Amino acid sequence: MNLQLNKSILQDSDYTVLWDLPKLPLTEKMGDFIGYDSFSYDQKLVIRNDTGHVQLLNHLSPQELYTASNYNFRTSETNSSMRHLETFCSFVGSSIGSNKKFRSLVDIGGNDLAAVKCLRAMSKNAAVIDPICSQDDGKIIDSIKVIGRFIEDVDLTIELDSPDLVFCRHTIEHISNPWMFIEQLFSQCDKDCTYIFEMPNFSSLIEAGRFDAIFHQHVHYFDLYTFKSLLADVGGQFLGHYIDHQGSCGGSLFVCFKKSPTKVLRSVVNIEDRVNFIKSAIKSYKKNMGLQREILNNLEGKIYGYGGGLMLATLNYHLKFDLSQLECILDDDPLKDEQSYMNLPIKIKHFDTIRPDINANYLITSLENVRPIYKKIINLQPRRVVIPCVL
Repeated sequence: MNLQLNKSILQDSDYTVLWDLPKLPLTEKMGDFIGYDSFSYDQKLVIRNDTGHVQLLNHLSPQELYTASNYNFRTSETNSSMRHLETFCSFVGSSIGSNKKFRSLVDIGGNDLAAVKCLRAMSKNAAVIDPICSQDDGKIIDSIKVIGRFIEDVDLTIELDSPDLVFCRHTIEHISNPWMFIEQLFSQCDKDCTYIFEMPNFSSLIEAGRFDAIFHQHVHYFDLYTFKSLLADVGGQFLGHYIDHQGSCGGSLFVCFKKSPTKVLRSVVNIEDRVNFIKSAIKSYKKNMGLQREILNNLEGKIYGYGGGLMLATLNYHLKFDLSQLECILDDDPLKDEQSYMNLPIKIKHFDTIRPDINANYLITSLENVRPIYKKIINLQPRRVVIPCVL
């Protein structure tokens, strides 16, 4: 795999480095691999000195990352993702009313069409825009138009008759320039269009100790303050929000907004205090990872991983534990049996093929599902359970 790495448009004086992440591995690489390689790229987590917005300095080429073969996540493939979708649909209903009708609905980044299918009744016309749908570009699937391209390459005024309802779930954090992205929407959608976005909430990530969720695909790390700041910069009007503490990456932020008819002023934040707070949280996280590693290295008896998580590569980057010491990684999905990782020395086994003995040790290796996994492990009567995040 040959991925292009580009530095962002920020000048050195524009940002402060929060965290140097040399050779940060690529995540979400699970499949039938023979052997493994590091597949890592130097990275830095930085904060903008003017707004306090947190982002990655280096950007991997989206044209290489977001293809059907390279990007594994699909909304409908996991129970947890479908539960999060139900929460999103509830937020849509509470924000704009479940009975309101729209002329043209579009979901940007809707991969397998799950969200549009859930909310299809709200609009006469519906579409999904996502480059991983490139093979279905131009097709009509279940009365939904599929545009398998990057949003930057789509003119909504031509292809979708100026949408008046836009969904964007867990997509804006992947886009190199989210300011330009929203400006494009404001110029190409209906002047009274309603926008409902969902994204990982950086404040929740810090609270949950989920720094493994800082990875190459997520270029930007928003919280409520920084997203409101973005809206002020591009002329957006904030209408409401909700934080789903059960959401991915430690928790999700839902935001409803429109294009503002008047100028919006950005709130002021103490950047120095924000920098110190984030650096302190990172320092505590690194210390905790060191303690967890020491516990693992001193455990007696067999150790099993539990949960074939897509972000295991970044988790172990910080944990620095020799995963070859695990018997295997257990998972309840039979489709993951005998799968491995492109850049980790471990295999996944379906739970029914192994059945560990009582008093085995466990490392939870899928932090997106830590609570249900912990409940299952407790029923196995473990000796010890290592949980490398806040439960």
